[in-house]
Amino acid sequence: MSEYFLDPAGQLWEIDYSFTHDYVDVPEEERTAPWNIFEPVPNGNHGKIKPTHVTALVEAYPARWDAHYAKWPTVYLYFRDGKLKEIIHPRGDDGDKPCAHLDIPSY
Repeated sequence: MSEYFLDPAGQLWEIDYSFTHDYVDVPEEERTAPWNIFEPVPNGNHGKIKPTHVTALVEAYPARWDAHYAKWPTVYLYFRDGKLKEIIHPRGDDGDKPCAHLDIPSY
């Protein structure tokens, strides 16, 4: 799973925590479960933040929506070379793809 950050200027950044921890053996008498064999230990390295140059259409929606009486809100974010180019609000229940005017490869 990747983590991303969208800055106020519209640039998409990827956050990478690779190689920031080492794994050490847990002594057998301290294991609380059969899968508890290794323990992560910070090694002093810091994560990296780098710009991403993706061209894609991303569907965004709230992580939690408690309004059971209202339709779940969605919005489409169009990125070209890692820059936010357009925010597209779906038209409604017409079933049409709201982004048909964009020439985006489907993944």
